Amino acid sequence: EYGLESLDKLDATLKFCENLLSSGCNLAGVSIQFHHNTRGAINLSGIERAIAKFQALGLKTKLGEVTIWRDAVGLGAVSALAQTEAYGRLLEMAIATQCQSFTFWCPFDLYAWKLAERCPGLWDKEFNPTPVFIKIQEI
Repeated sequence: EYGLESLDKLDATLKFCENLLSSGCNLAGVSIQFHHNTRGAINLSGIERAIAKFQALGLKTKLGEVTIWRDAVGLGAVSALAQTEAYGRLLEMAIATQCQSFTFWCPFDLYAWKLAERCPGLWDKEFNPTPVFIKIQEI
């Protein structure tokens, strides 16, 4: 589900999962989508809170469809650094909270589903590793 850092959406989704579990549904986990850009503050504490609440229900968690776009085209090194740090912080948080997986939505800029010019991937349009790729390897 997307947008679970919002308390209203998180509460509604938690209630939905609790209802499924109490009715005997075999619900094993939740996948949290994360599409963001570096323009605004990335609410890692909200994502971390969502993960903790789902895990408290006995559900496994994963971050699926992770995309962080650069703020705008042409900002160069500043935007690339912000993007790299954001991906790194999100991955470190996923590891610390024992998420089951961390899935990049589109690892190649050339094939990005949206805003390819803002370089969301691990490899650029010429298939060269991006700073994000290097940061992920370090973690």
